[in-house]
Amino acid sequence: TSGPGSTTLPLRIYSMVKTGVTPEINALSTLMLLASMVLVLTSLAIQRR
Repeated sequence: TSGPGSTTLPLRIYSMVKTGVTPEINALSTLMLLASMVLVLTSLAIQRR
């Protein structure tokens, strides 16, 4: 849960993209993609057992 003064990650990324794509956004996107891939591969490995 988030309070009224907090910003969620998707909203923060969207606001950063509106001003132009920076290396910080590229790095964050890469980390999120890698984390998603690890979770999917882990799930597949667990299901095969």
